[in-house]
Amino acid sequence: MNNTLMRHEKVTKNGLTFQNGCLYVRFQLEKADEVWIHIEGFAYPLHLKERQDVDVWSMELEGEFHQKEYIVEIIRDGESVFTIDPWAVSTNANSQMGVILDLKKTNPIVWEPLQEQVKAKDAVIYETHVRDFTVHESFDSKEKGFMNRFGDDSASGIKHLRELGITHLHLLPLFDFTSVDDENIEGTYNWGYDPFLFNAPEGSYSSNPEDGAVRVREMKQMVQTLHDNNISVVMDVVYNHTSHERYNPLHIFFPTIAYRKYSTGEWGNGSGCGNELQTEHPVIRQFIVDSLLYWQKEYHIDGFRFDLMALYDDETIYTIERELQKENPDILLYGEPWTGGVSALPLEKHFLKGKQWDTKVALFNDEFRNGIKGDNDGYEKGMIAGNEYHQMAVLRGLVGSIHYNEWLTGFAKDPVQSINYVSAHDNLCLFDKIEKSCPEFAYQDRIRLNKFALSVLLTSQGIPFLSQGSEFLYTKNGHHNAYNAGDGVNAIDWKRKNENESVFAFTRDLIRFRKDQSALRLGCANDVRKRTSLFLNEHKLIGLSLSGEDDGDYEDILVLHNFNSFNYTTTLPAGEWLLIAYDGKIDLAGMEWVEGSFQLPYYSTTILVKL
Repeated sequence: MNNTLMRHEKVTKNGLTFQNGCLYVRFQLEKADEVWIHIEGFAYPLHLKERQDVDVWSMELEGEFHQKEYIVEIIRDGESVFTIDPWAVSTNANSQMGVILDLKKTNPIVWEPLQEQVKAKDAVIYETHVRDFTVHESFDSKEKGFMNRFGDDSASGIKHLRELGITHLHLLPLFDFTSVDDENIEGTYNWGYDPFLFNAPEGSYSSNPEDGAVRVREMKQMVQTLHDNNISVVMDVVYNHTSHERYNPLHIFFPTIAYRKYSTGEWGNGSGCGNELQTEHPVIRQFIVDSLLYWQKEYHIDGFRFDLMALYDDETIYTIERELQKENPDILLYGEPWTGGVSALPLEKHFLKGKQWDTKVALFNDEFRNGIKGDNDGYEKGMIAGNEYHQMAVLRGLVGSIHYNEWLTGFAKDPVQSINYVSAHDNLCLFDKIEKSCPEFAYQDRIRLNKFALSVLLTSQGIPFLSQGSEFLYTKNGHHNAYNAGDGVNAIDWKRKNENESVFAFTRDLIRFRKDQSALRLGCANDVRKRTSLFLNEHKLIGLSLSGEDDGDYEDILVLHNFNSFNYTTTLPAGEWLLIAYDGKIDLAGMEWVEGSFQLPYYSTTILVKL
């Protein structure tokens, strides 16, 4: 009876499903003459169920198939092509064969979703790469396999994240990609933005890439350990293009509809990687939605970051949001509102800034980023180093890039639609950028600018996003495009945390202050307009006054950013103020009471409160 129920329920699910001794196989694909599945030397024919623009082939088998390897054969016009199916949930090393799994057998002993989801307005995101985070000798774990090392809560990593106080961990691509050799991990490196199979974890991150069950189990255990430490998990996903497009399973299954083409017939290249998926086609859109739902349900993923989000048509993003919110109303969705080149998708369909207006989807705020630090990889200074050209960008960002008043308006309907950041995996990391654009500054002043950038970020409305190691001066030695540069460039040297303890402590305490005060975490534009006052003067001083309303809030918070190269004396609003942050230091219990005339240190944020 259970088998019958299972077969009925799985009838519309693509791929291979093995449960209760029954293997159900269902594939959608463009027209074929025959479809076979080869399972460890035995060939089984699939049966054509529906003949439409996209056909449906299926079959059922009874037996023990857990951890059996398979390959799919598609015959068209007398020619056979062997491939893994695009819905494969795991593979052997280097994705030569698919692996059938009874997924319940891959669950950790304790396996449950995060019990209390964090609201977007309360989120603090930390971006990292599984390998960068764990590979350096200073990462004190004896575990084998990068996901196991990451999930080792006795090692440096999770203890650090817990101490820092972040709420969401954004992990660079975890799905199967082609640029790292599973059998020669030390000799190859990549961030993973070259997807091959969208539903299978990357083998090079596991302790045994040849065993398809191991990577699934280890990824689930890593997620569970993070959840046990009250850290939500965000997956970086790349449904805008694939690697090896002509040999990719999506192309083999859907040779005319998987990828976009220009009017000339050439392959679209809005990704800058040689191809772009045709997200607007109903079959490809459903493939993407189903894949995201699979990660959400099977792996308990709490959010998704979309690479080159403008390459997705707007209707696909709206569908993604609607379907994923059915499972988790607080799921965090955000992405890059730009492309990597000229797309074959009509411009009016791109998911650009503005298209998120009536959604809970957030977008990276590149204007605020550049306003704070200057351009990504060049010599231009940002506002933190006194460049007044960026003043309006910083002002908009401080209030969440909303329509704040008649002269200050941004792209966001509400501040939670703005991902505020100063660096990410792309381009120069924060301290390297400061080193490049401010070489004339003394070393201690370059550290001061790193703290200043983070204090502007963490006292602004919107969702703050920190890139790995920016809290202790992580460096890639000036490398601005390190996607394949190897461990020597990318690995986090955990000794830098001890060497730059003051920067870490400053960042940690700013996050604590932000989490303690509701006025710094306003979810809607009306609250920002109601509870904040923005002021500036001709001397590059920008201030924010924020009023507390919730239990535990201070009555008033005064945040003063001095973008001058000199100390500046100002007059504080009437009354006594408790000094919380001053001259790159912070004391959450308060430093001293001040009033009247007050000197603000150069290139730094001062925070004062009223009880």
